[in-house]
Amino acid sequence: MSEVTNYEIDYEDQQEVQKVILLLERITNGMKQSANAIFLATFAHFVFLLGIFVTVFTVIDGKATGLFYLLAISVEASLLFFSIGHLYAFEQTIKQGNVYYQEISDSFEWNSSPPSGKLAARVILKNFVISGDLPFISGSKASVIAYVFSNFGFTFMVGWLLFRTKAMFP
Repeated sequence: MSEVTNYEIDYEDQQEVQKVILLLERITNGMKQSANAIFLATFAHFVFLLGIFVTVFTVIDGKATGLFYLLAISVEASLLFFSIGHLYAFEQTIKQGNVYYQEISDSFEWNSSPPSGKLAARVILKNFVISGDLPFISGSKASVIAYVFSNFGFTFMVGWLLFRTKAMFP
């Protein structure tokens, strides 16, 4: 946690503003961790798809059991729900953080003093904005949509491969 003090807010309750800034910093750190978890889960989803692909076309050769299908579907469903659940939580956290961001920004705009004493608070605000992007895709809405479609696409492909295998090898 950074030290946020003496940022010259001409506000009646400077302690309350400090608490909100520190809360926004905690939210930002949580968003970074969620973004990493979402990326890793989506990557694991992709690796699982590749594993199913290799298994279906090289190893199974008509010898797959019901347990294989049950396990594959269970892992697939777990990866999908984990990814989508974290994406939903990430999106809700951004919305909550935006409220704090707007309030802190407004309090700085209403203050007529020079911004030199607000460096730590400005860094926290900018860090929050940057943390709204998921890895490899900028723009919070675009990145969430891309990750949602990726995860559902992976699920569809795994389902198609498993169904095709079951149909090919009764």
